[in-house]
Amino acid sequence: MILSFLTLFILQVLTPFWWWILVVPFLNGLTLAGSSWRAAGAGMFSAGLLWFLGSLHLYLTHARWIISRISLLAEAPSPYLLIIAATVIAMVCGGFAGSSGYALKALVKRSD
Repeated sequence: MILSFLTLFILQVLTPFWWWILVVPFLNGLTLAGSSWRAAGAGMFSAGLLWFLGSLHLYLTHARWIISRISLLAEAPSPYLLIIAATVIAMVCGGFAGSSGYALKALVKRSD
């Protein structure tokens, strides 16, 4: 889990792409995970923590006005709900990606 999070963090800092939350958990599930649940858990933890810390950092530093305006547009009662929604979406995406990586590994292993 920690290796997946650190890889995601480094790639997110060095590149402008958001879809690393799909690629890294998929590769983790494909290579390192011992079960589908562990792959999904590692993907959920790493992607969710990354997007939670990233969106919280942006809100607390220089993007507060953007998140406040988006929450008004979405009629959310609090900007913190957008941070939670982004975290949940990232967790779902990372969990499915990790589980898919493990499923592919199991499929390839079974066909051998």
